[in-house]
Amino acid sequence: MTYHEKIPLDEADIKFAEPWQAQVFALTLHLHQQGLFSWTQWAEHLSKSIKNDTTESIENYTKAYYLQWLNALEEICMLKTGLTSTQLLDKRNAWETAYLHTPHGKAVSLHT
Repeated sequence: MTYHEKIPLDEADIKFAEPWQAQVFALTLHLHQQGLFSWTQWAEHLSKSIKNDTTESIENYTKAYYLQWLNALEEICMLKTGLTSTQLLDKRNAWETAYLHTPHGKAVSLHT
């Protein structure tokens, strides 16, 4: 049994302060399950992100943790896919634009 299989997936066991935190968590699990990176590689990137975070004063530690999580996910994705930080930012902006222009209840789609 691998580490991610031991993560409690019961809705009552996992708490997220904001929807984006749950989304980045789920995306990480999905990309791992698809074979983009091993769980050991993920743990190394997350540890590095936490260690390198220079934020000293943040009111919400959960938010800080998931920002570190997001940073680690972006770093490992760039490493594994060859995307540059500029390309990643362009994709993020394109998704934000698509999200903001998608009617409520409709699936967000990014047309490239």
